[in-house]
Amino acid sequence: MKDKKKWLTWFTDFMYADIDTLGDAKRVAFMLEIYSLLGHGDRGYTKHPKHSAPPWTEIAQRFDLEKTQSSVRDFFEHITEKIERIRAYEGTSWKRDTEIDFRPFLQSVQTTVKMDMEVKAPYEHKSPSAGQHLFRYPKGSIERGVITTSYGVDTNEAIDDAVLFSFSQLLDGVPLASFKQCPECEHWFINLSKKEKLFCSNQCAARYGVRRKRKEAKKAASASYRKQLESSKVRARKSYESRIRKMHPKAVIGKRPRKNAKD
Repeated sequence: MKDKKKWLTWFTDFMYADIDTLGDAKRVAFMLEIYSLLGHGDRGYTKHPKHSAPPWTEIAQRFDLEKTQSSVRDFFEHITEKIERIRAYEGTSWKRDTEIDFRPFLQSVQTTVKMDMEVKAPYEHKSPSAGQHLFRYPKGSIERGVITTSYGVDTNEAIDDAVLFSFSQLLDGVPLASFKQCPECEHWFINLSKKEKLFCSNQCAARYGVRRKRKEAKKAASASYRKQLESSKVRARKSYESRIRKMHPKAVIGKRPRKNAKD
């Protein structure tokens, strides 16, 4: 579950990253993560043999980050549109012939991914003499053995397919309630923790909090200003009436004339 959370967070970060403004180091980091995700590194979500990554210059030639990001984003937006549709009509009745497409099924995604599975158990390897290799499964191999899966692509054109395939595996079984939309940046994110999370990041939470405090301070200041203005008007009216009565005790005091009033 920990790896699943990590990789789902990675996908949402990758979807909303501003690729055009990324420096070389961040671009290479994304490429290495994709390389790892596809089963060629040692940090992937799926189980796979460990291989050392090739030089980053070779990886850079294989990946088109903009194209991969667009594929992942379109795929994810298709999912969130379905979720929003269900949320909008939750609790309402609908007919099969309605104009609104209530079908929850996603359109099929054609991929060209090579999947490998392996039954693995620990074994011992000895070389009693040059050119001679002896192998043996020790006792307890079954208890420690596992089935591993790995997948990859044979051509650069299929890399996006493999990324989408990996993303779909991560999304399998994720509750719809885990899909959230940040009220600050409006980006979608997936919250698999038990703790309620309203914002996609601490930065968005901080920006929202600062803006709310400023708004409340401005509102409070505005209310205080209006109160002072009304108090000032009352004092000015009393002062005006006091001056008039001193000069004309029986005068009927009406509205105070404006200073700029024309004759």
